[in-house]
Amino acid sequence: EGKGPVVTASSRCLSTFLGIALGWLLESRAPLDRELSFYLQASLFLLLSSQTTYWTLIALGVDLNWSLSLATKWCADPKWIRIDTRPFASLNRDVATALGLGLALHSSYYNHLKWEKLSRSQRVWCAGLATLVLKVLSDAVQPEHTALWYGVTFVKYATFPWVVIALLPRLVHSVASRKIMAHPT
Repeated sequence: EGKGPVVTASSRCLSTFLGIALGWLLESRAPLDRELSFYLQASLFLLLSSQTTYWTLIALGVDLNWSLSLATKWCADPKWIRIDTRPFASLNRDVATALGLGLALHSSYYNHLKWEKLSRSQRVWCAGLATLVLKVLSDAVQPEHTALWYGVTFVKYATFPWVVIALLPRLVHSVASRKIMAHPT
């Protein structure tokens, strides 16, 4: 009893560190030169292929909500069973993030900074601000209605890459440029 939040906190820490490590390892392989259509097609493919798989399994009589049924039956606290633990919620986040990545890499903010290298301090500011902004966005209250929840979640996760890749670096670079212009050495 009471171990639920501890497990969640430790898995989030592990996920965060694994995500950072994966990002660092794959940094040189980022598909920066892909057309926006690539990201649109990837998102659409993810969505359609998963929906096809889902409905095929349903037609074959497979109960894809078996874990939710068991959790509802045996869970000590029903609040721990949330919509964001369902398989389609993960897919919704992944599809939105893929689309958001394409939109971010083709935004005017990103293109403005594409060839400029941010200093180490600017990158640290970007990382700190991104952590703060994404935490605020992640903790924003979600609607109770299922369709609205999926819509808001999609928009939120499509926004994340744009905030991290385009908006915050542009903001930090603009502030740093103004400081340099105001106080030339």
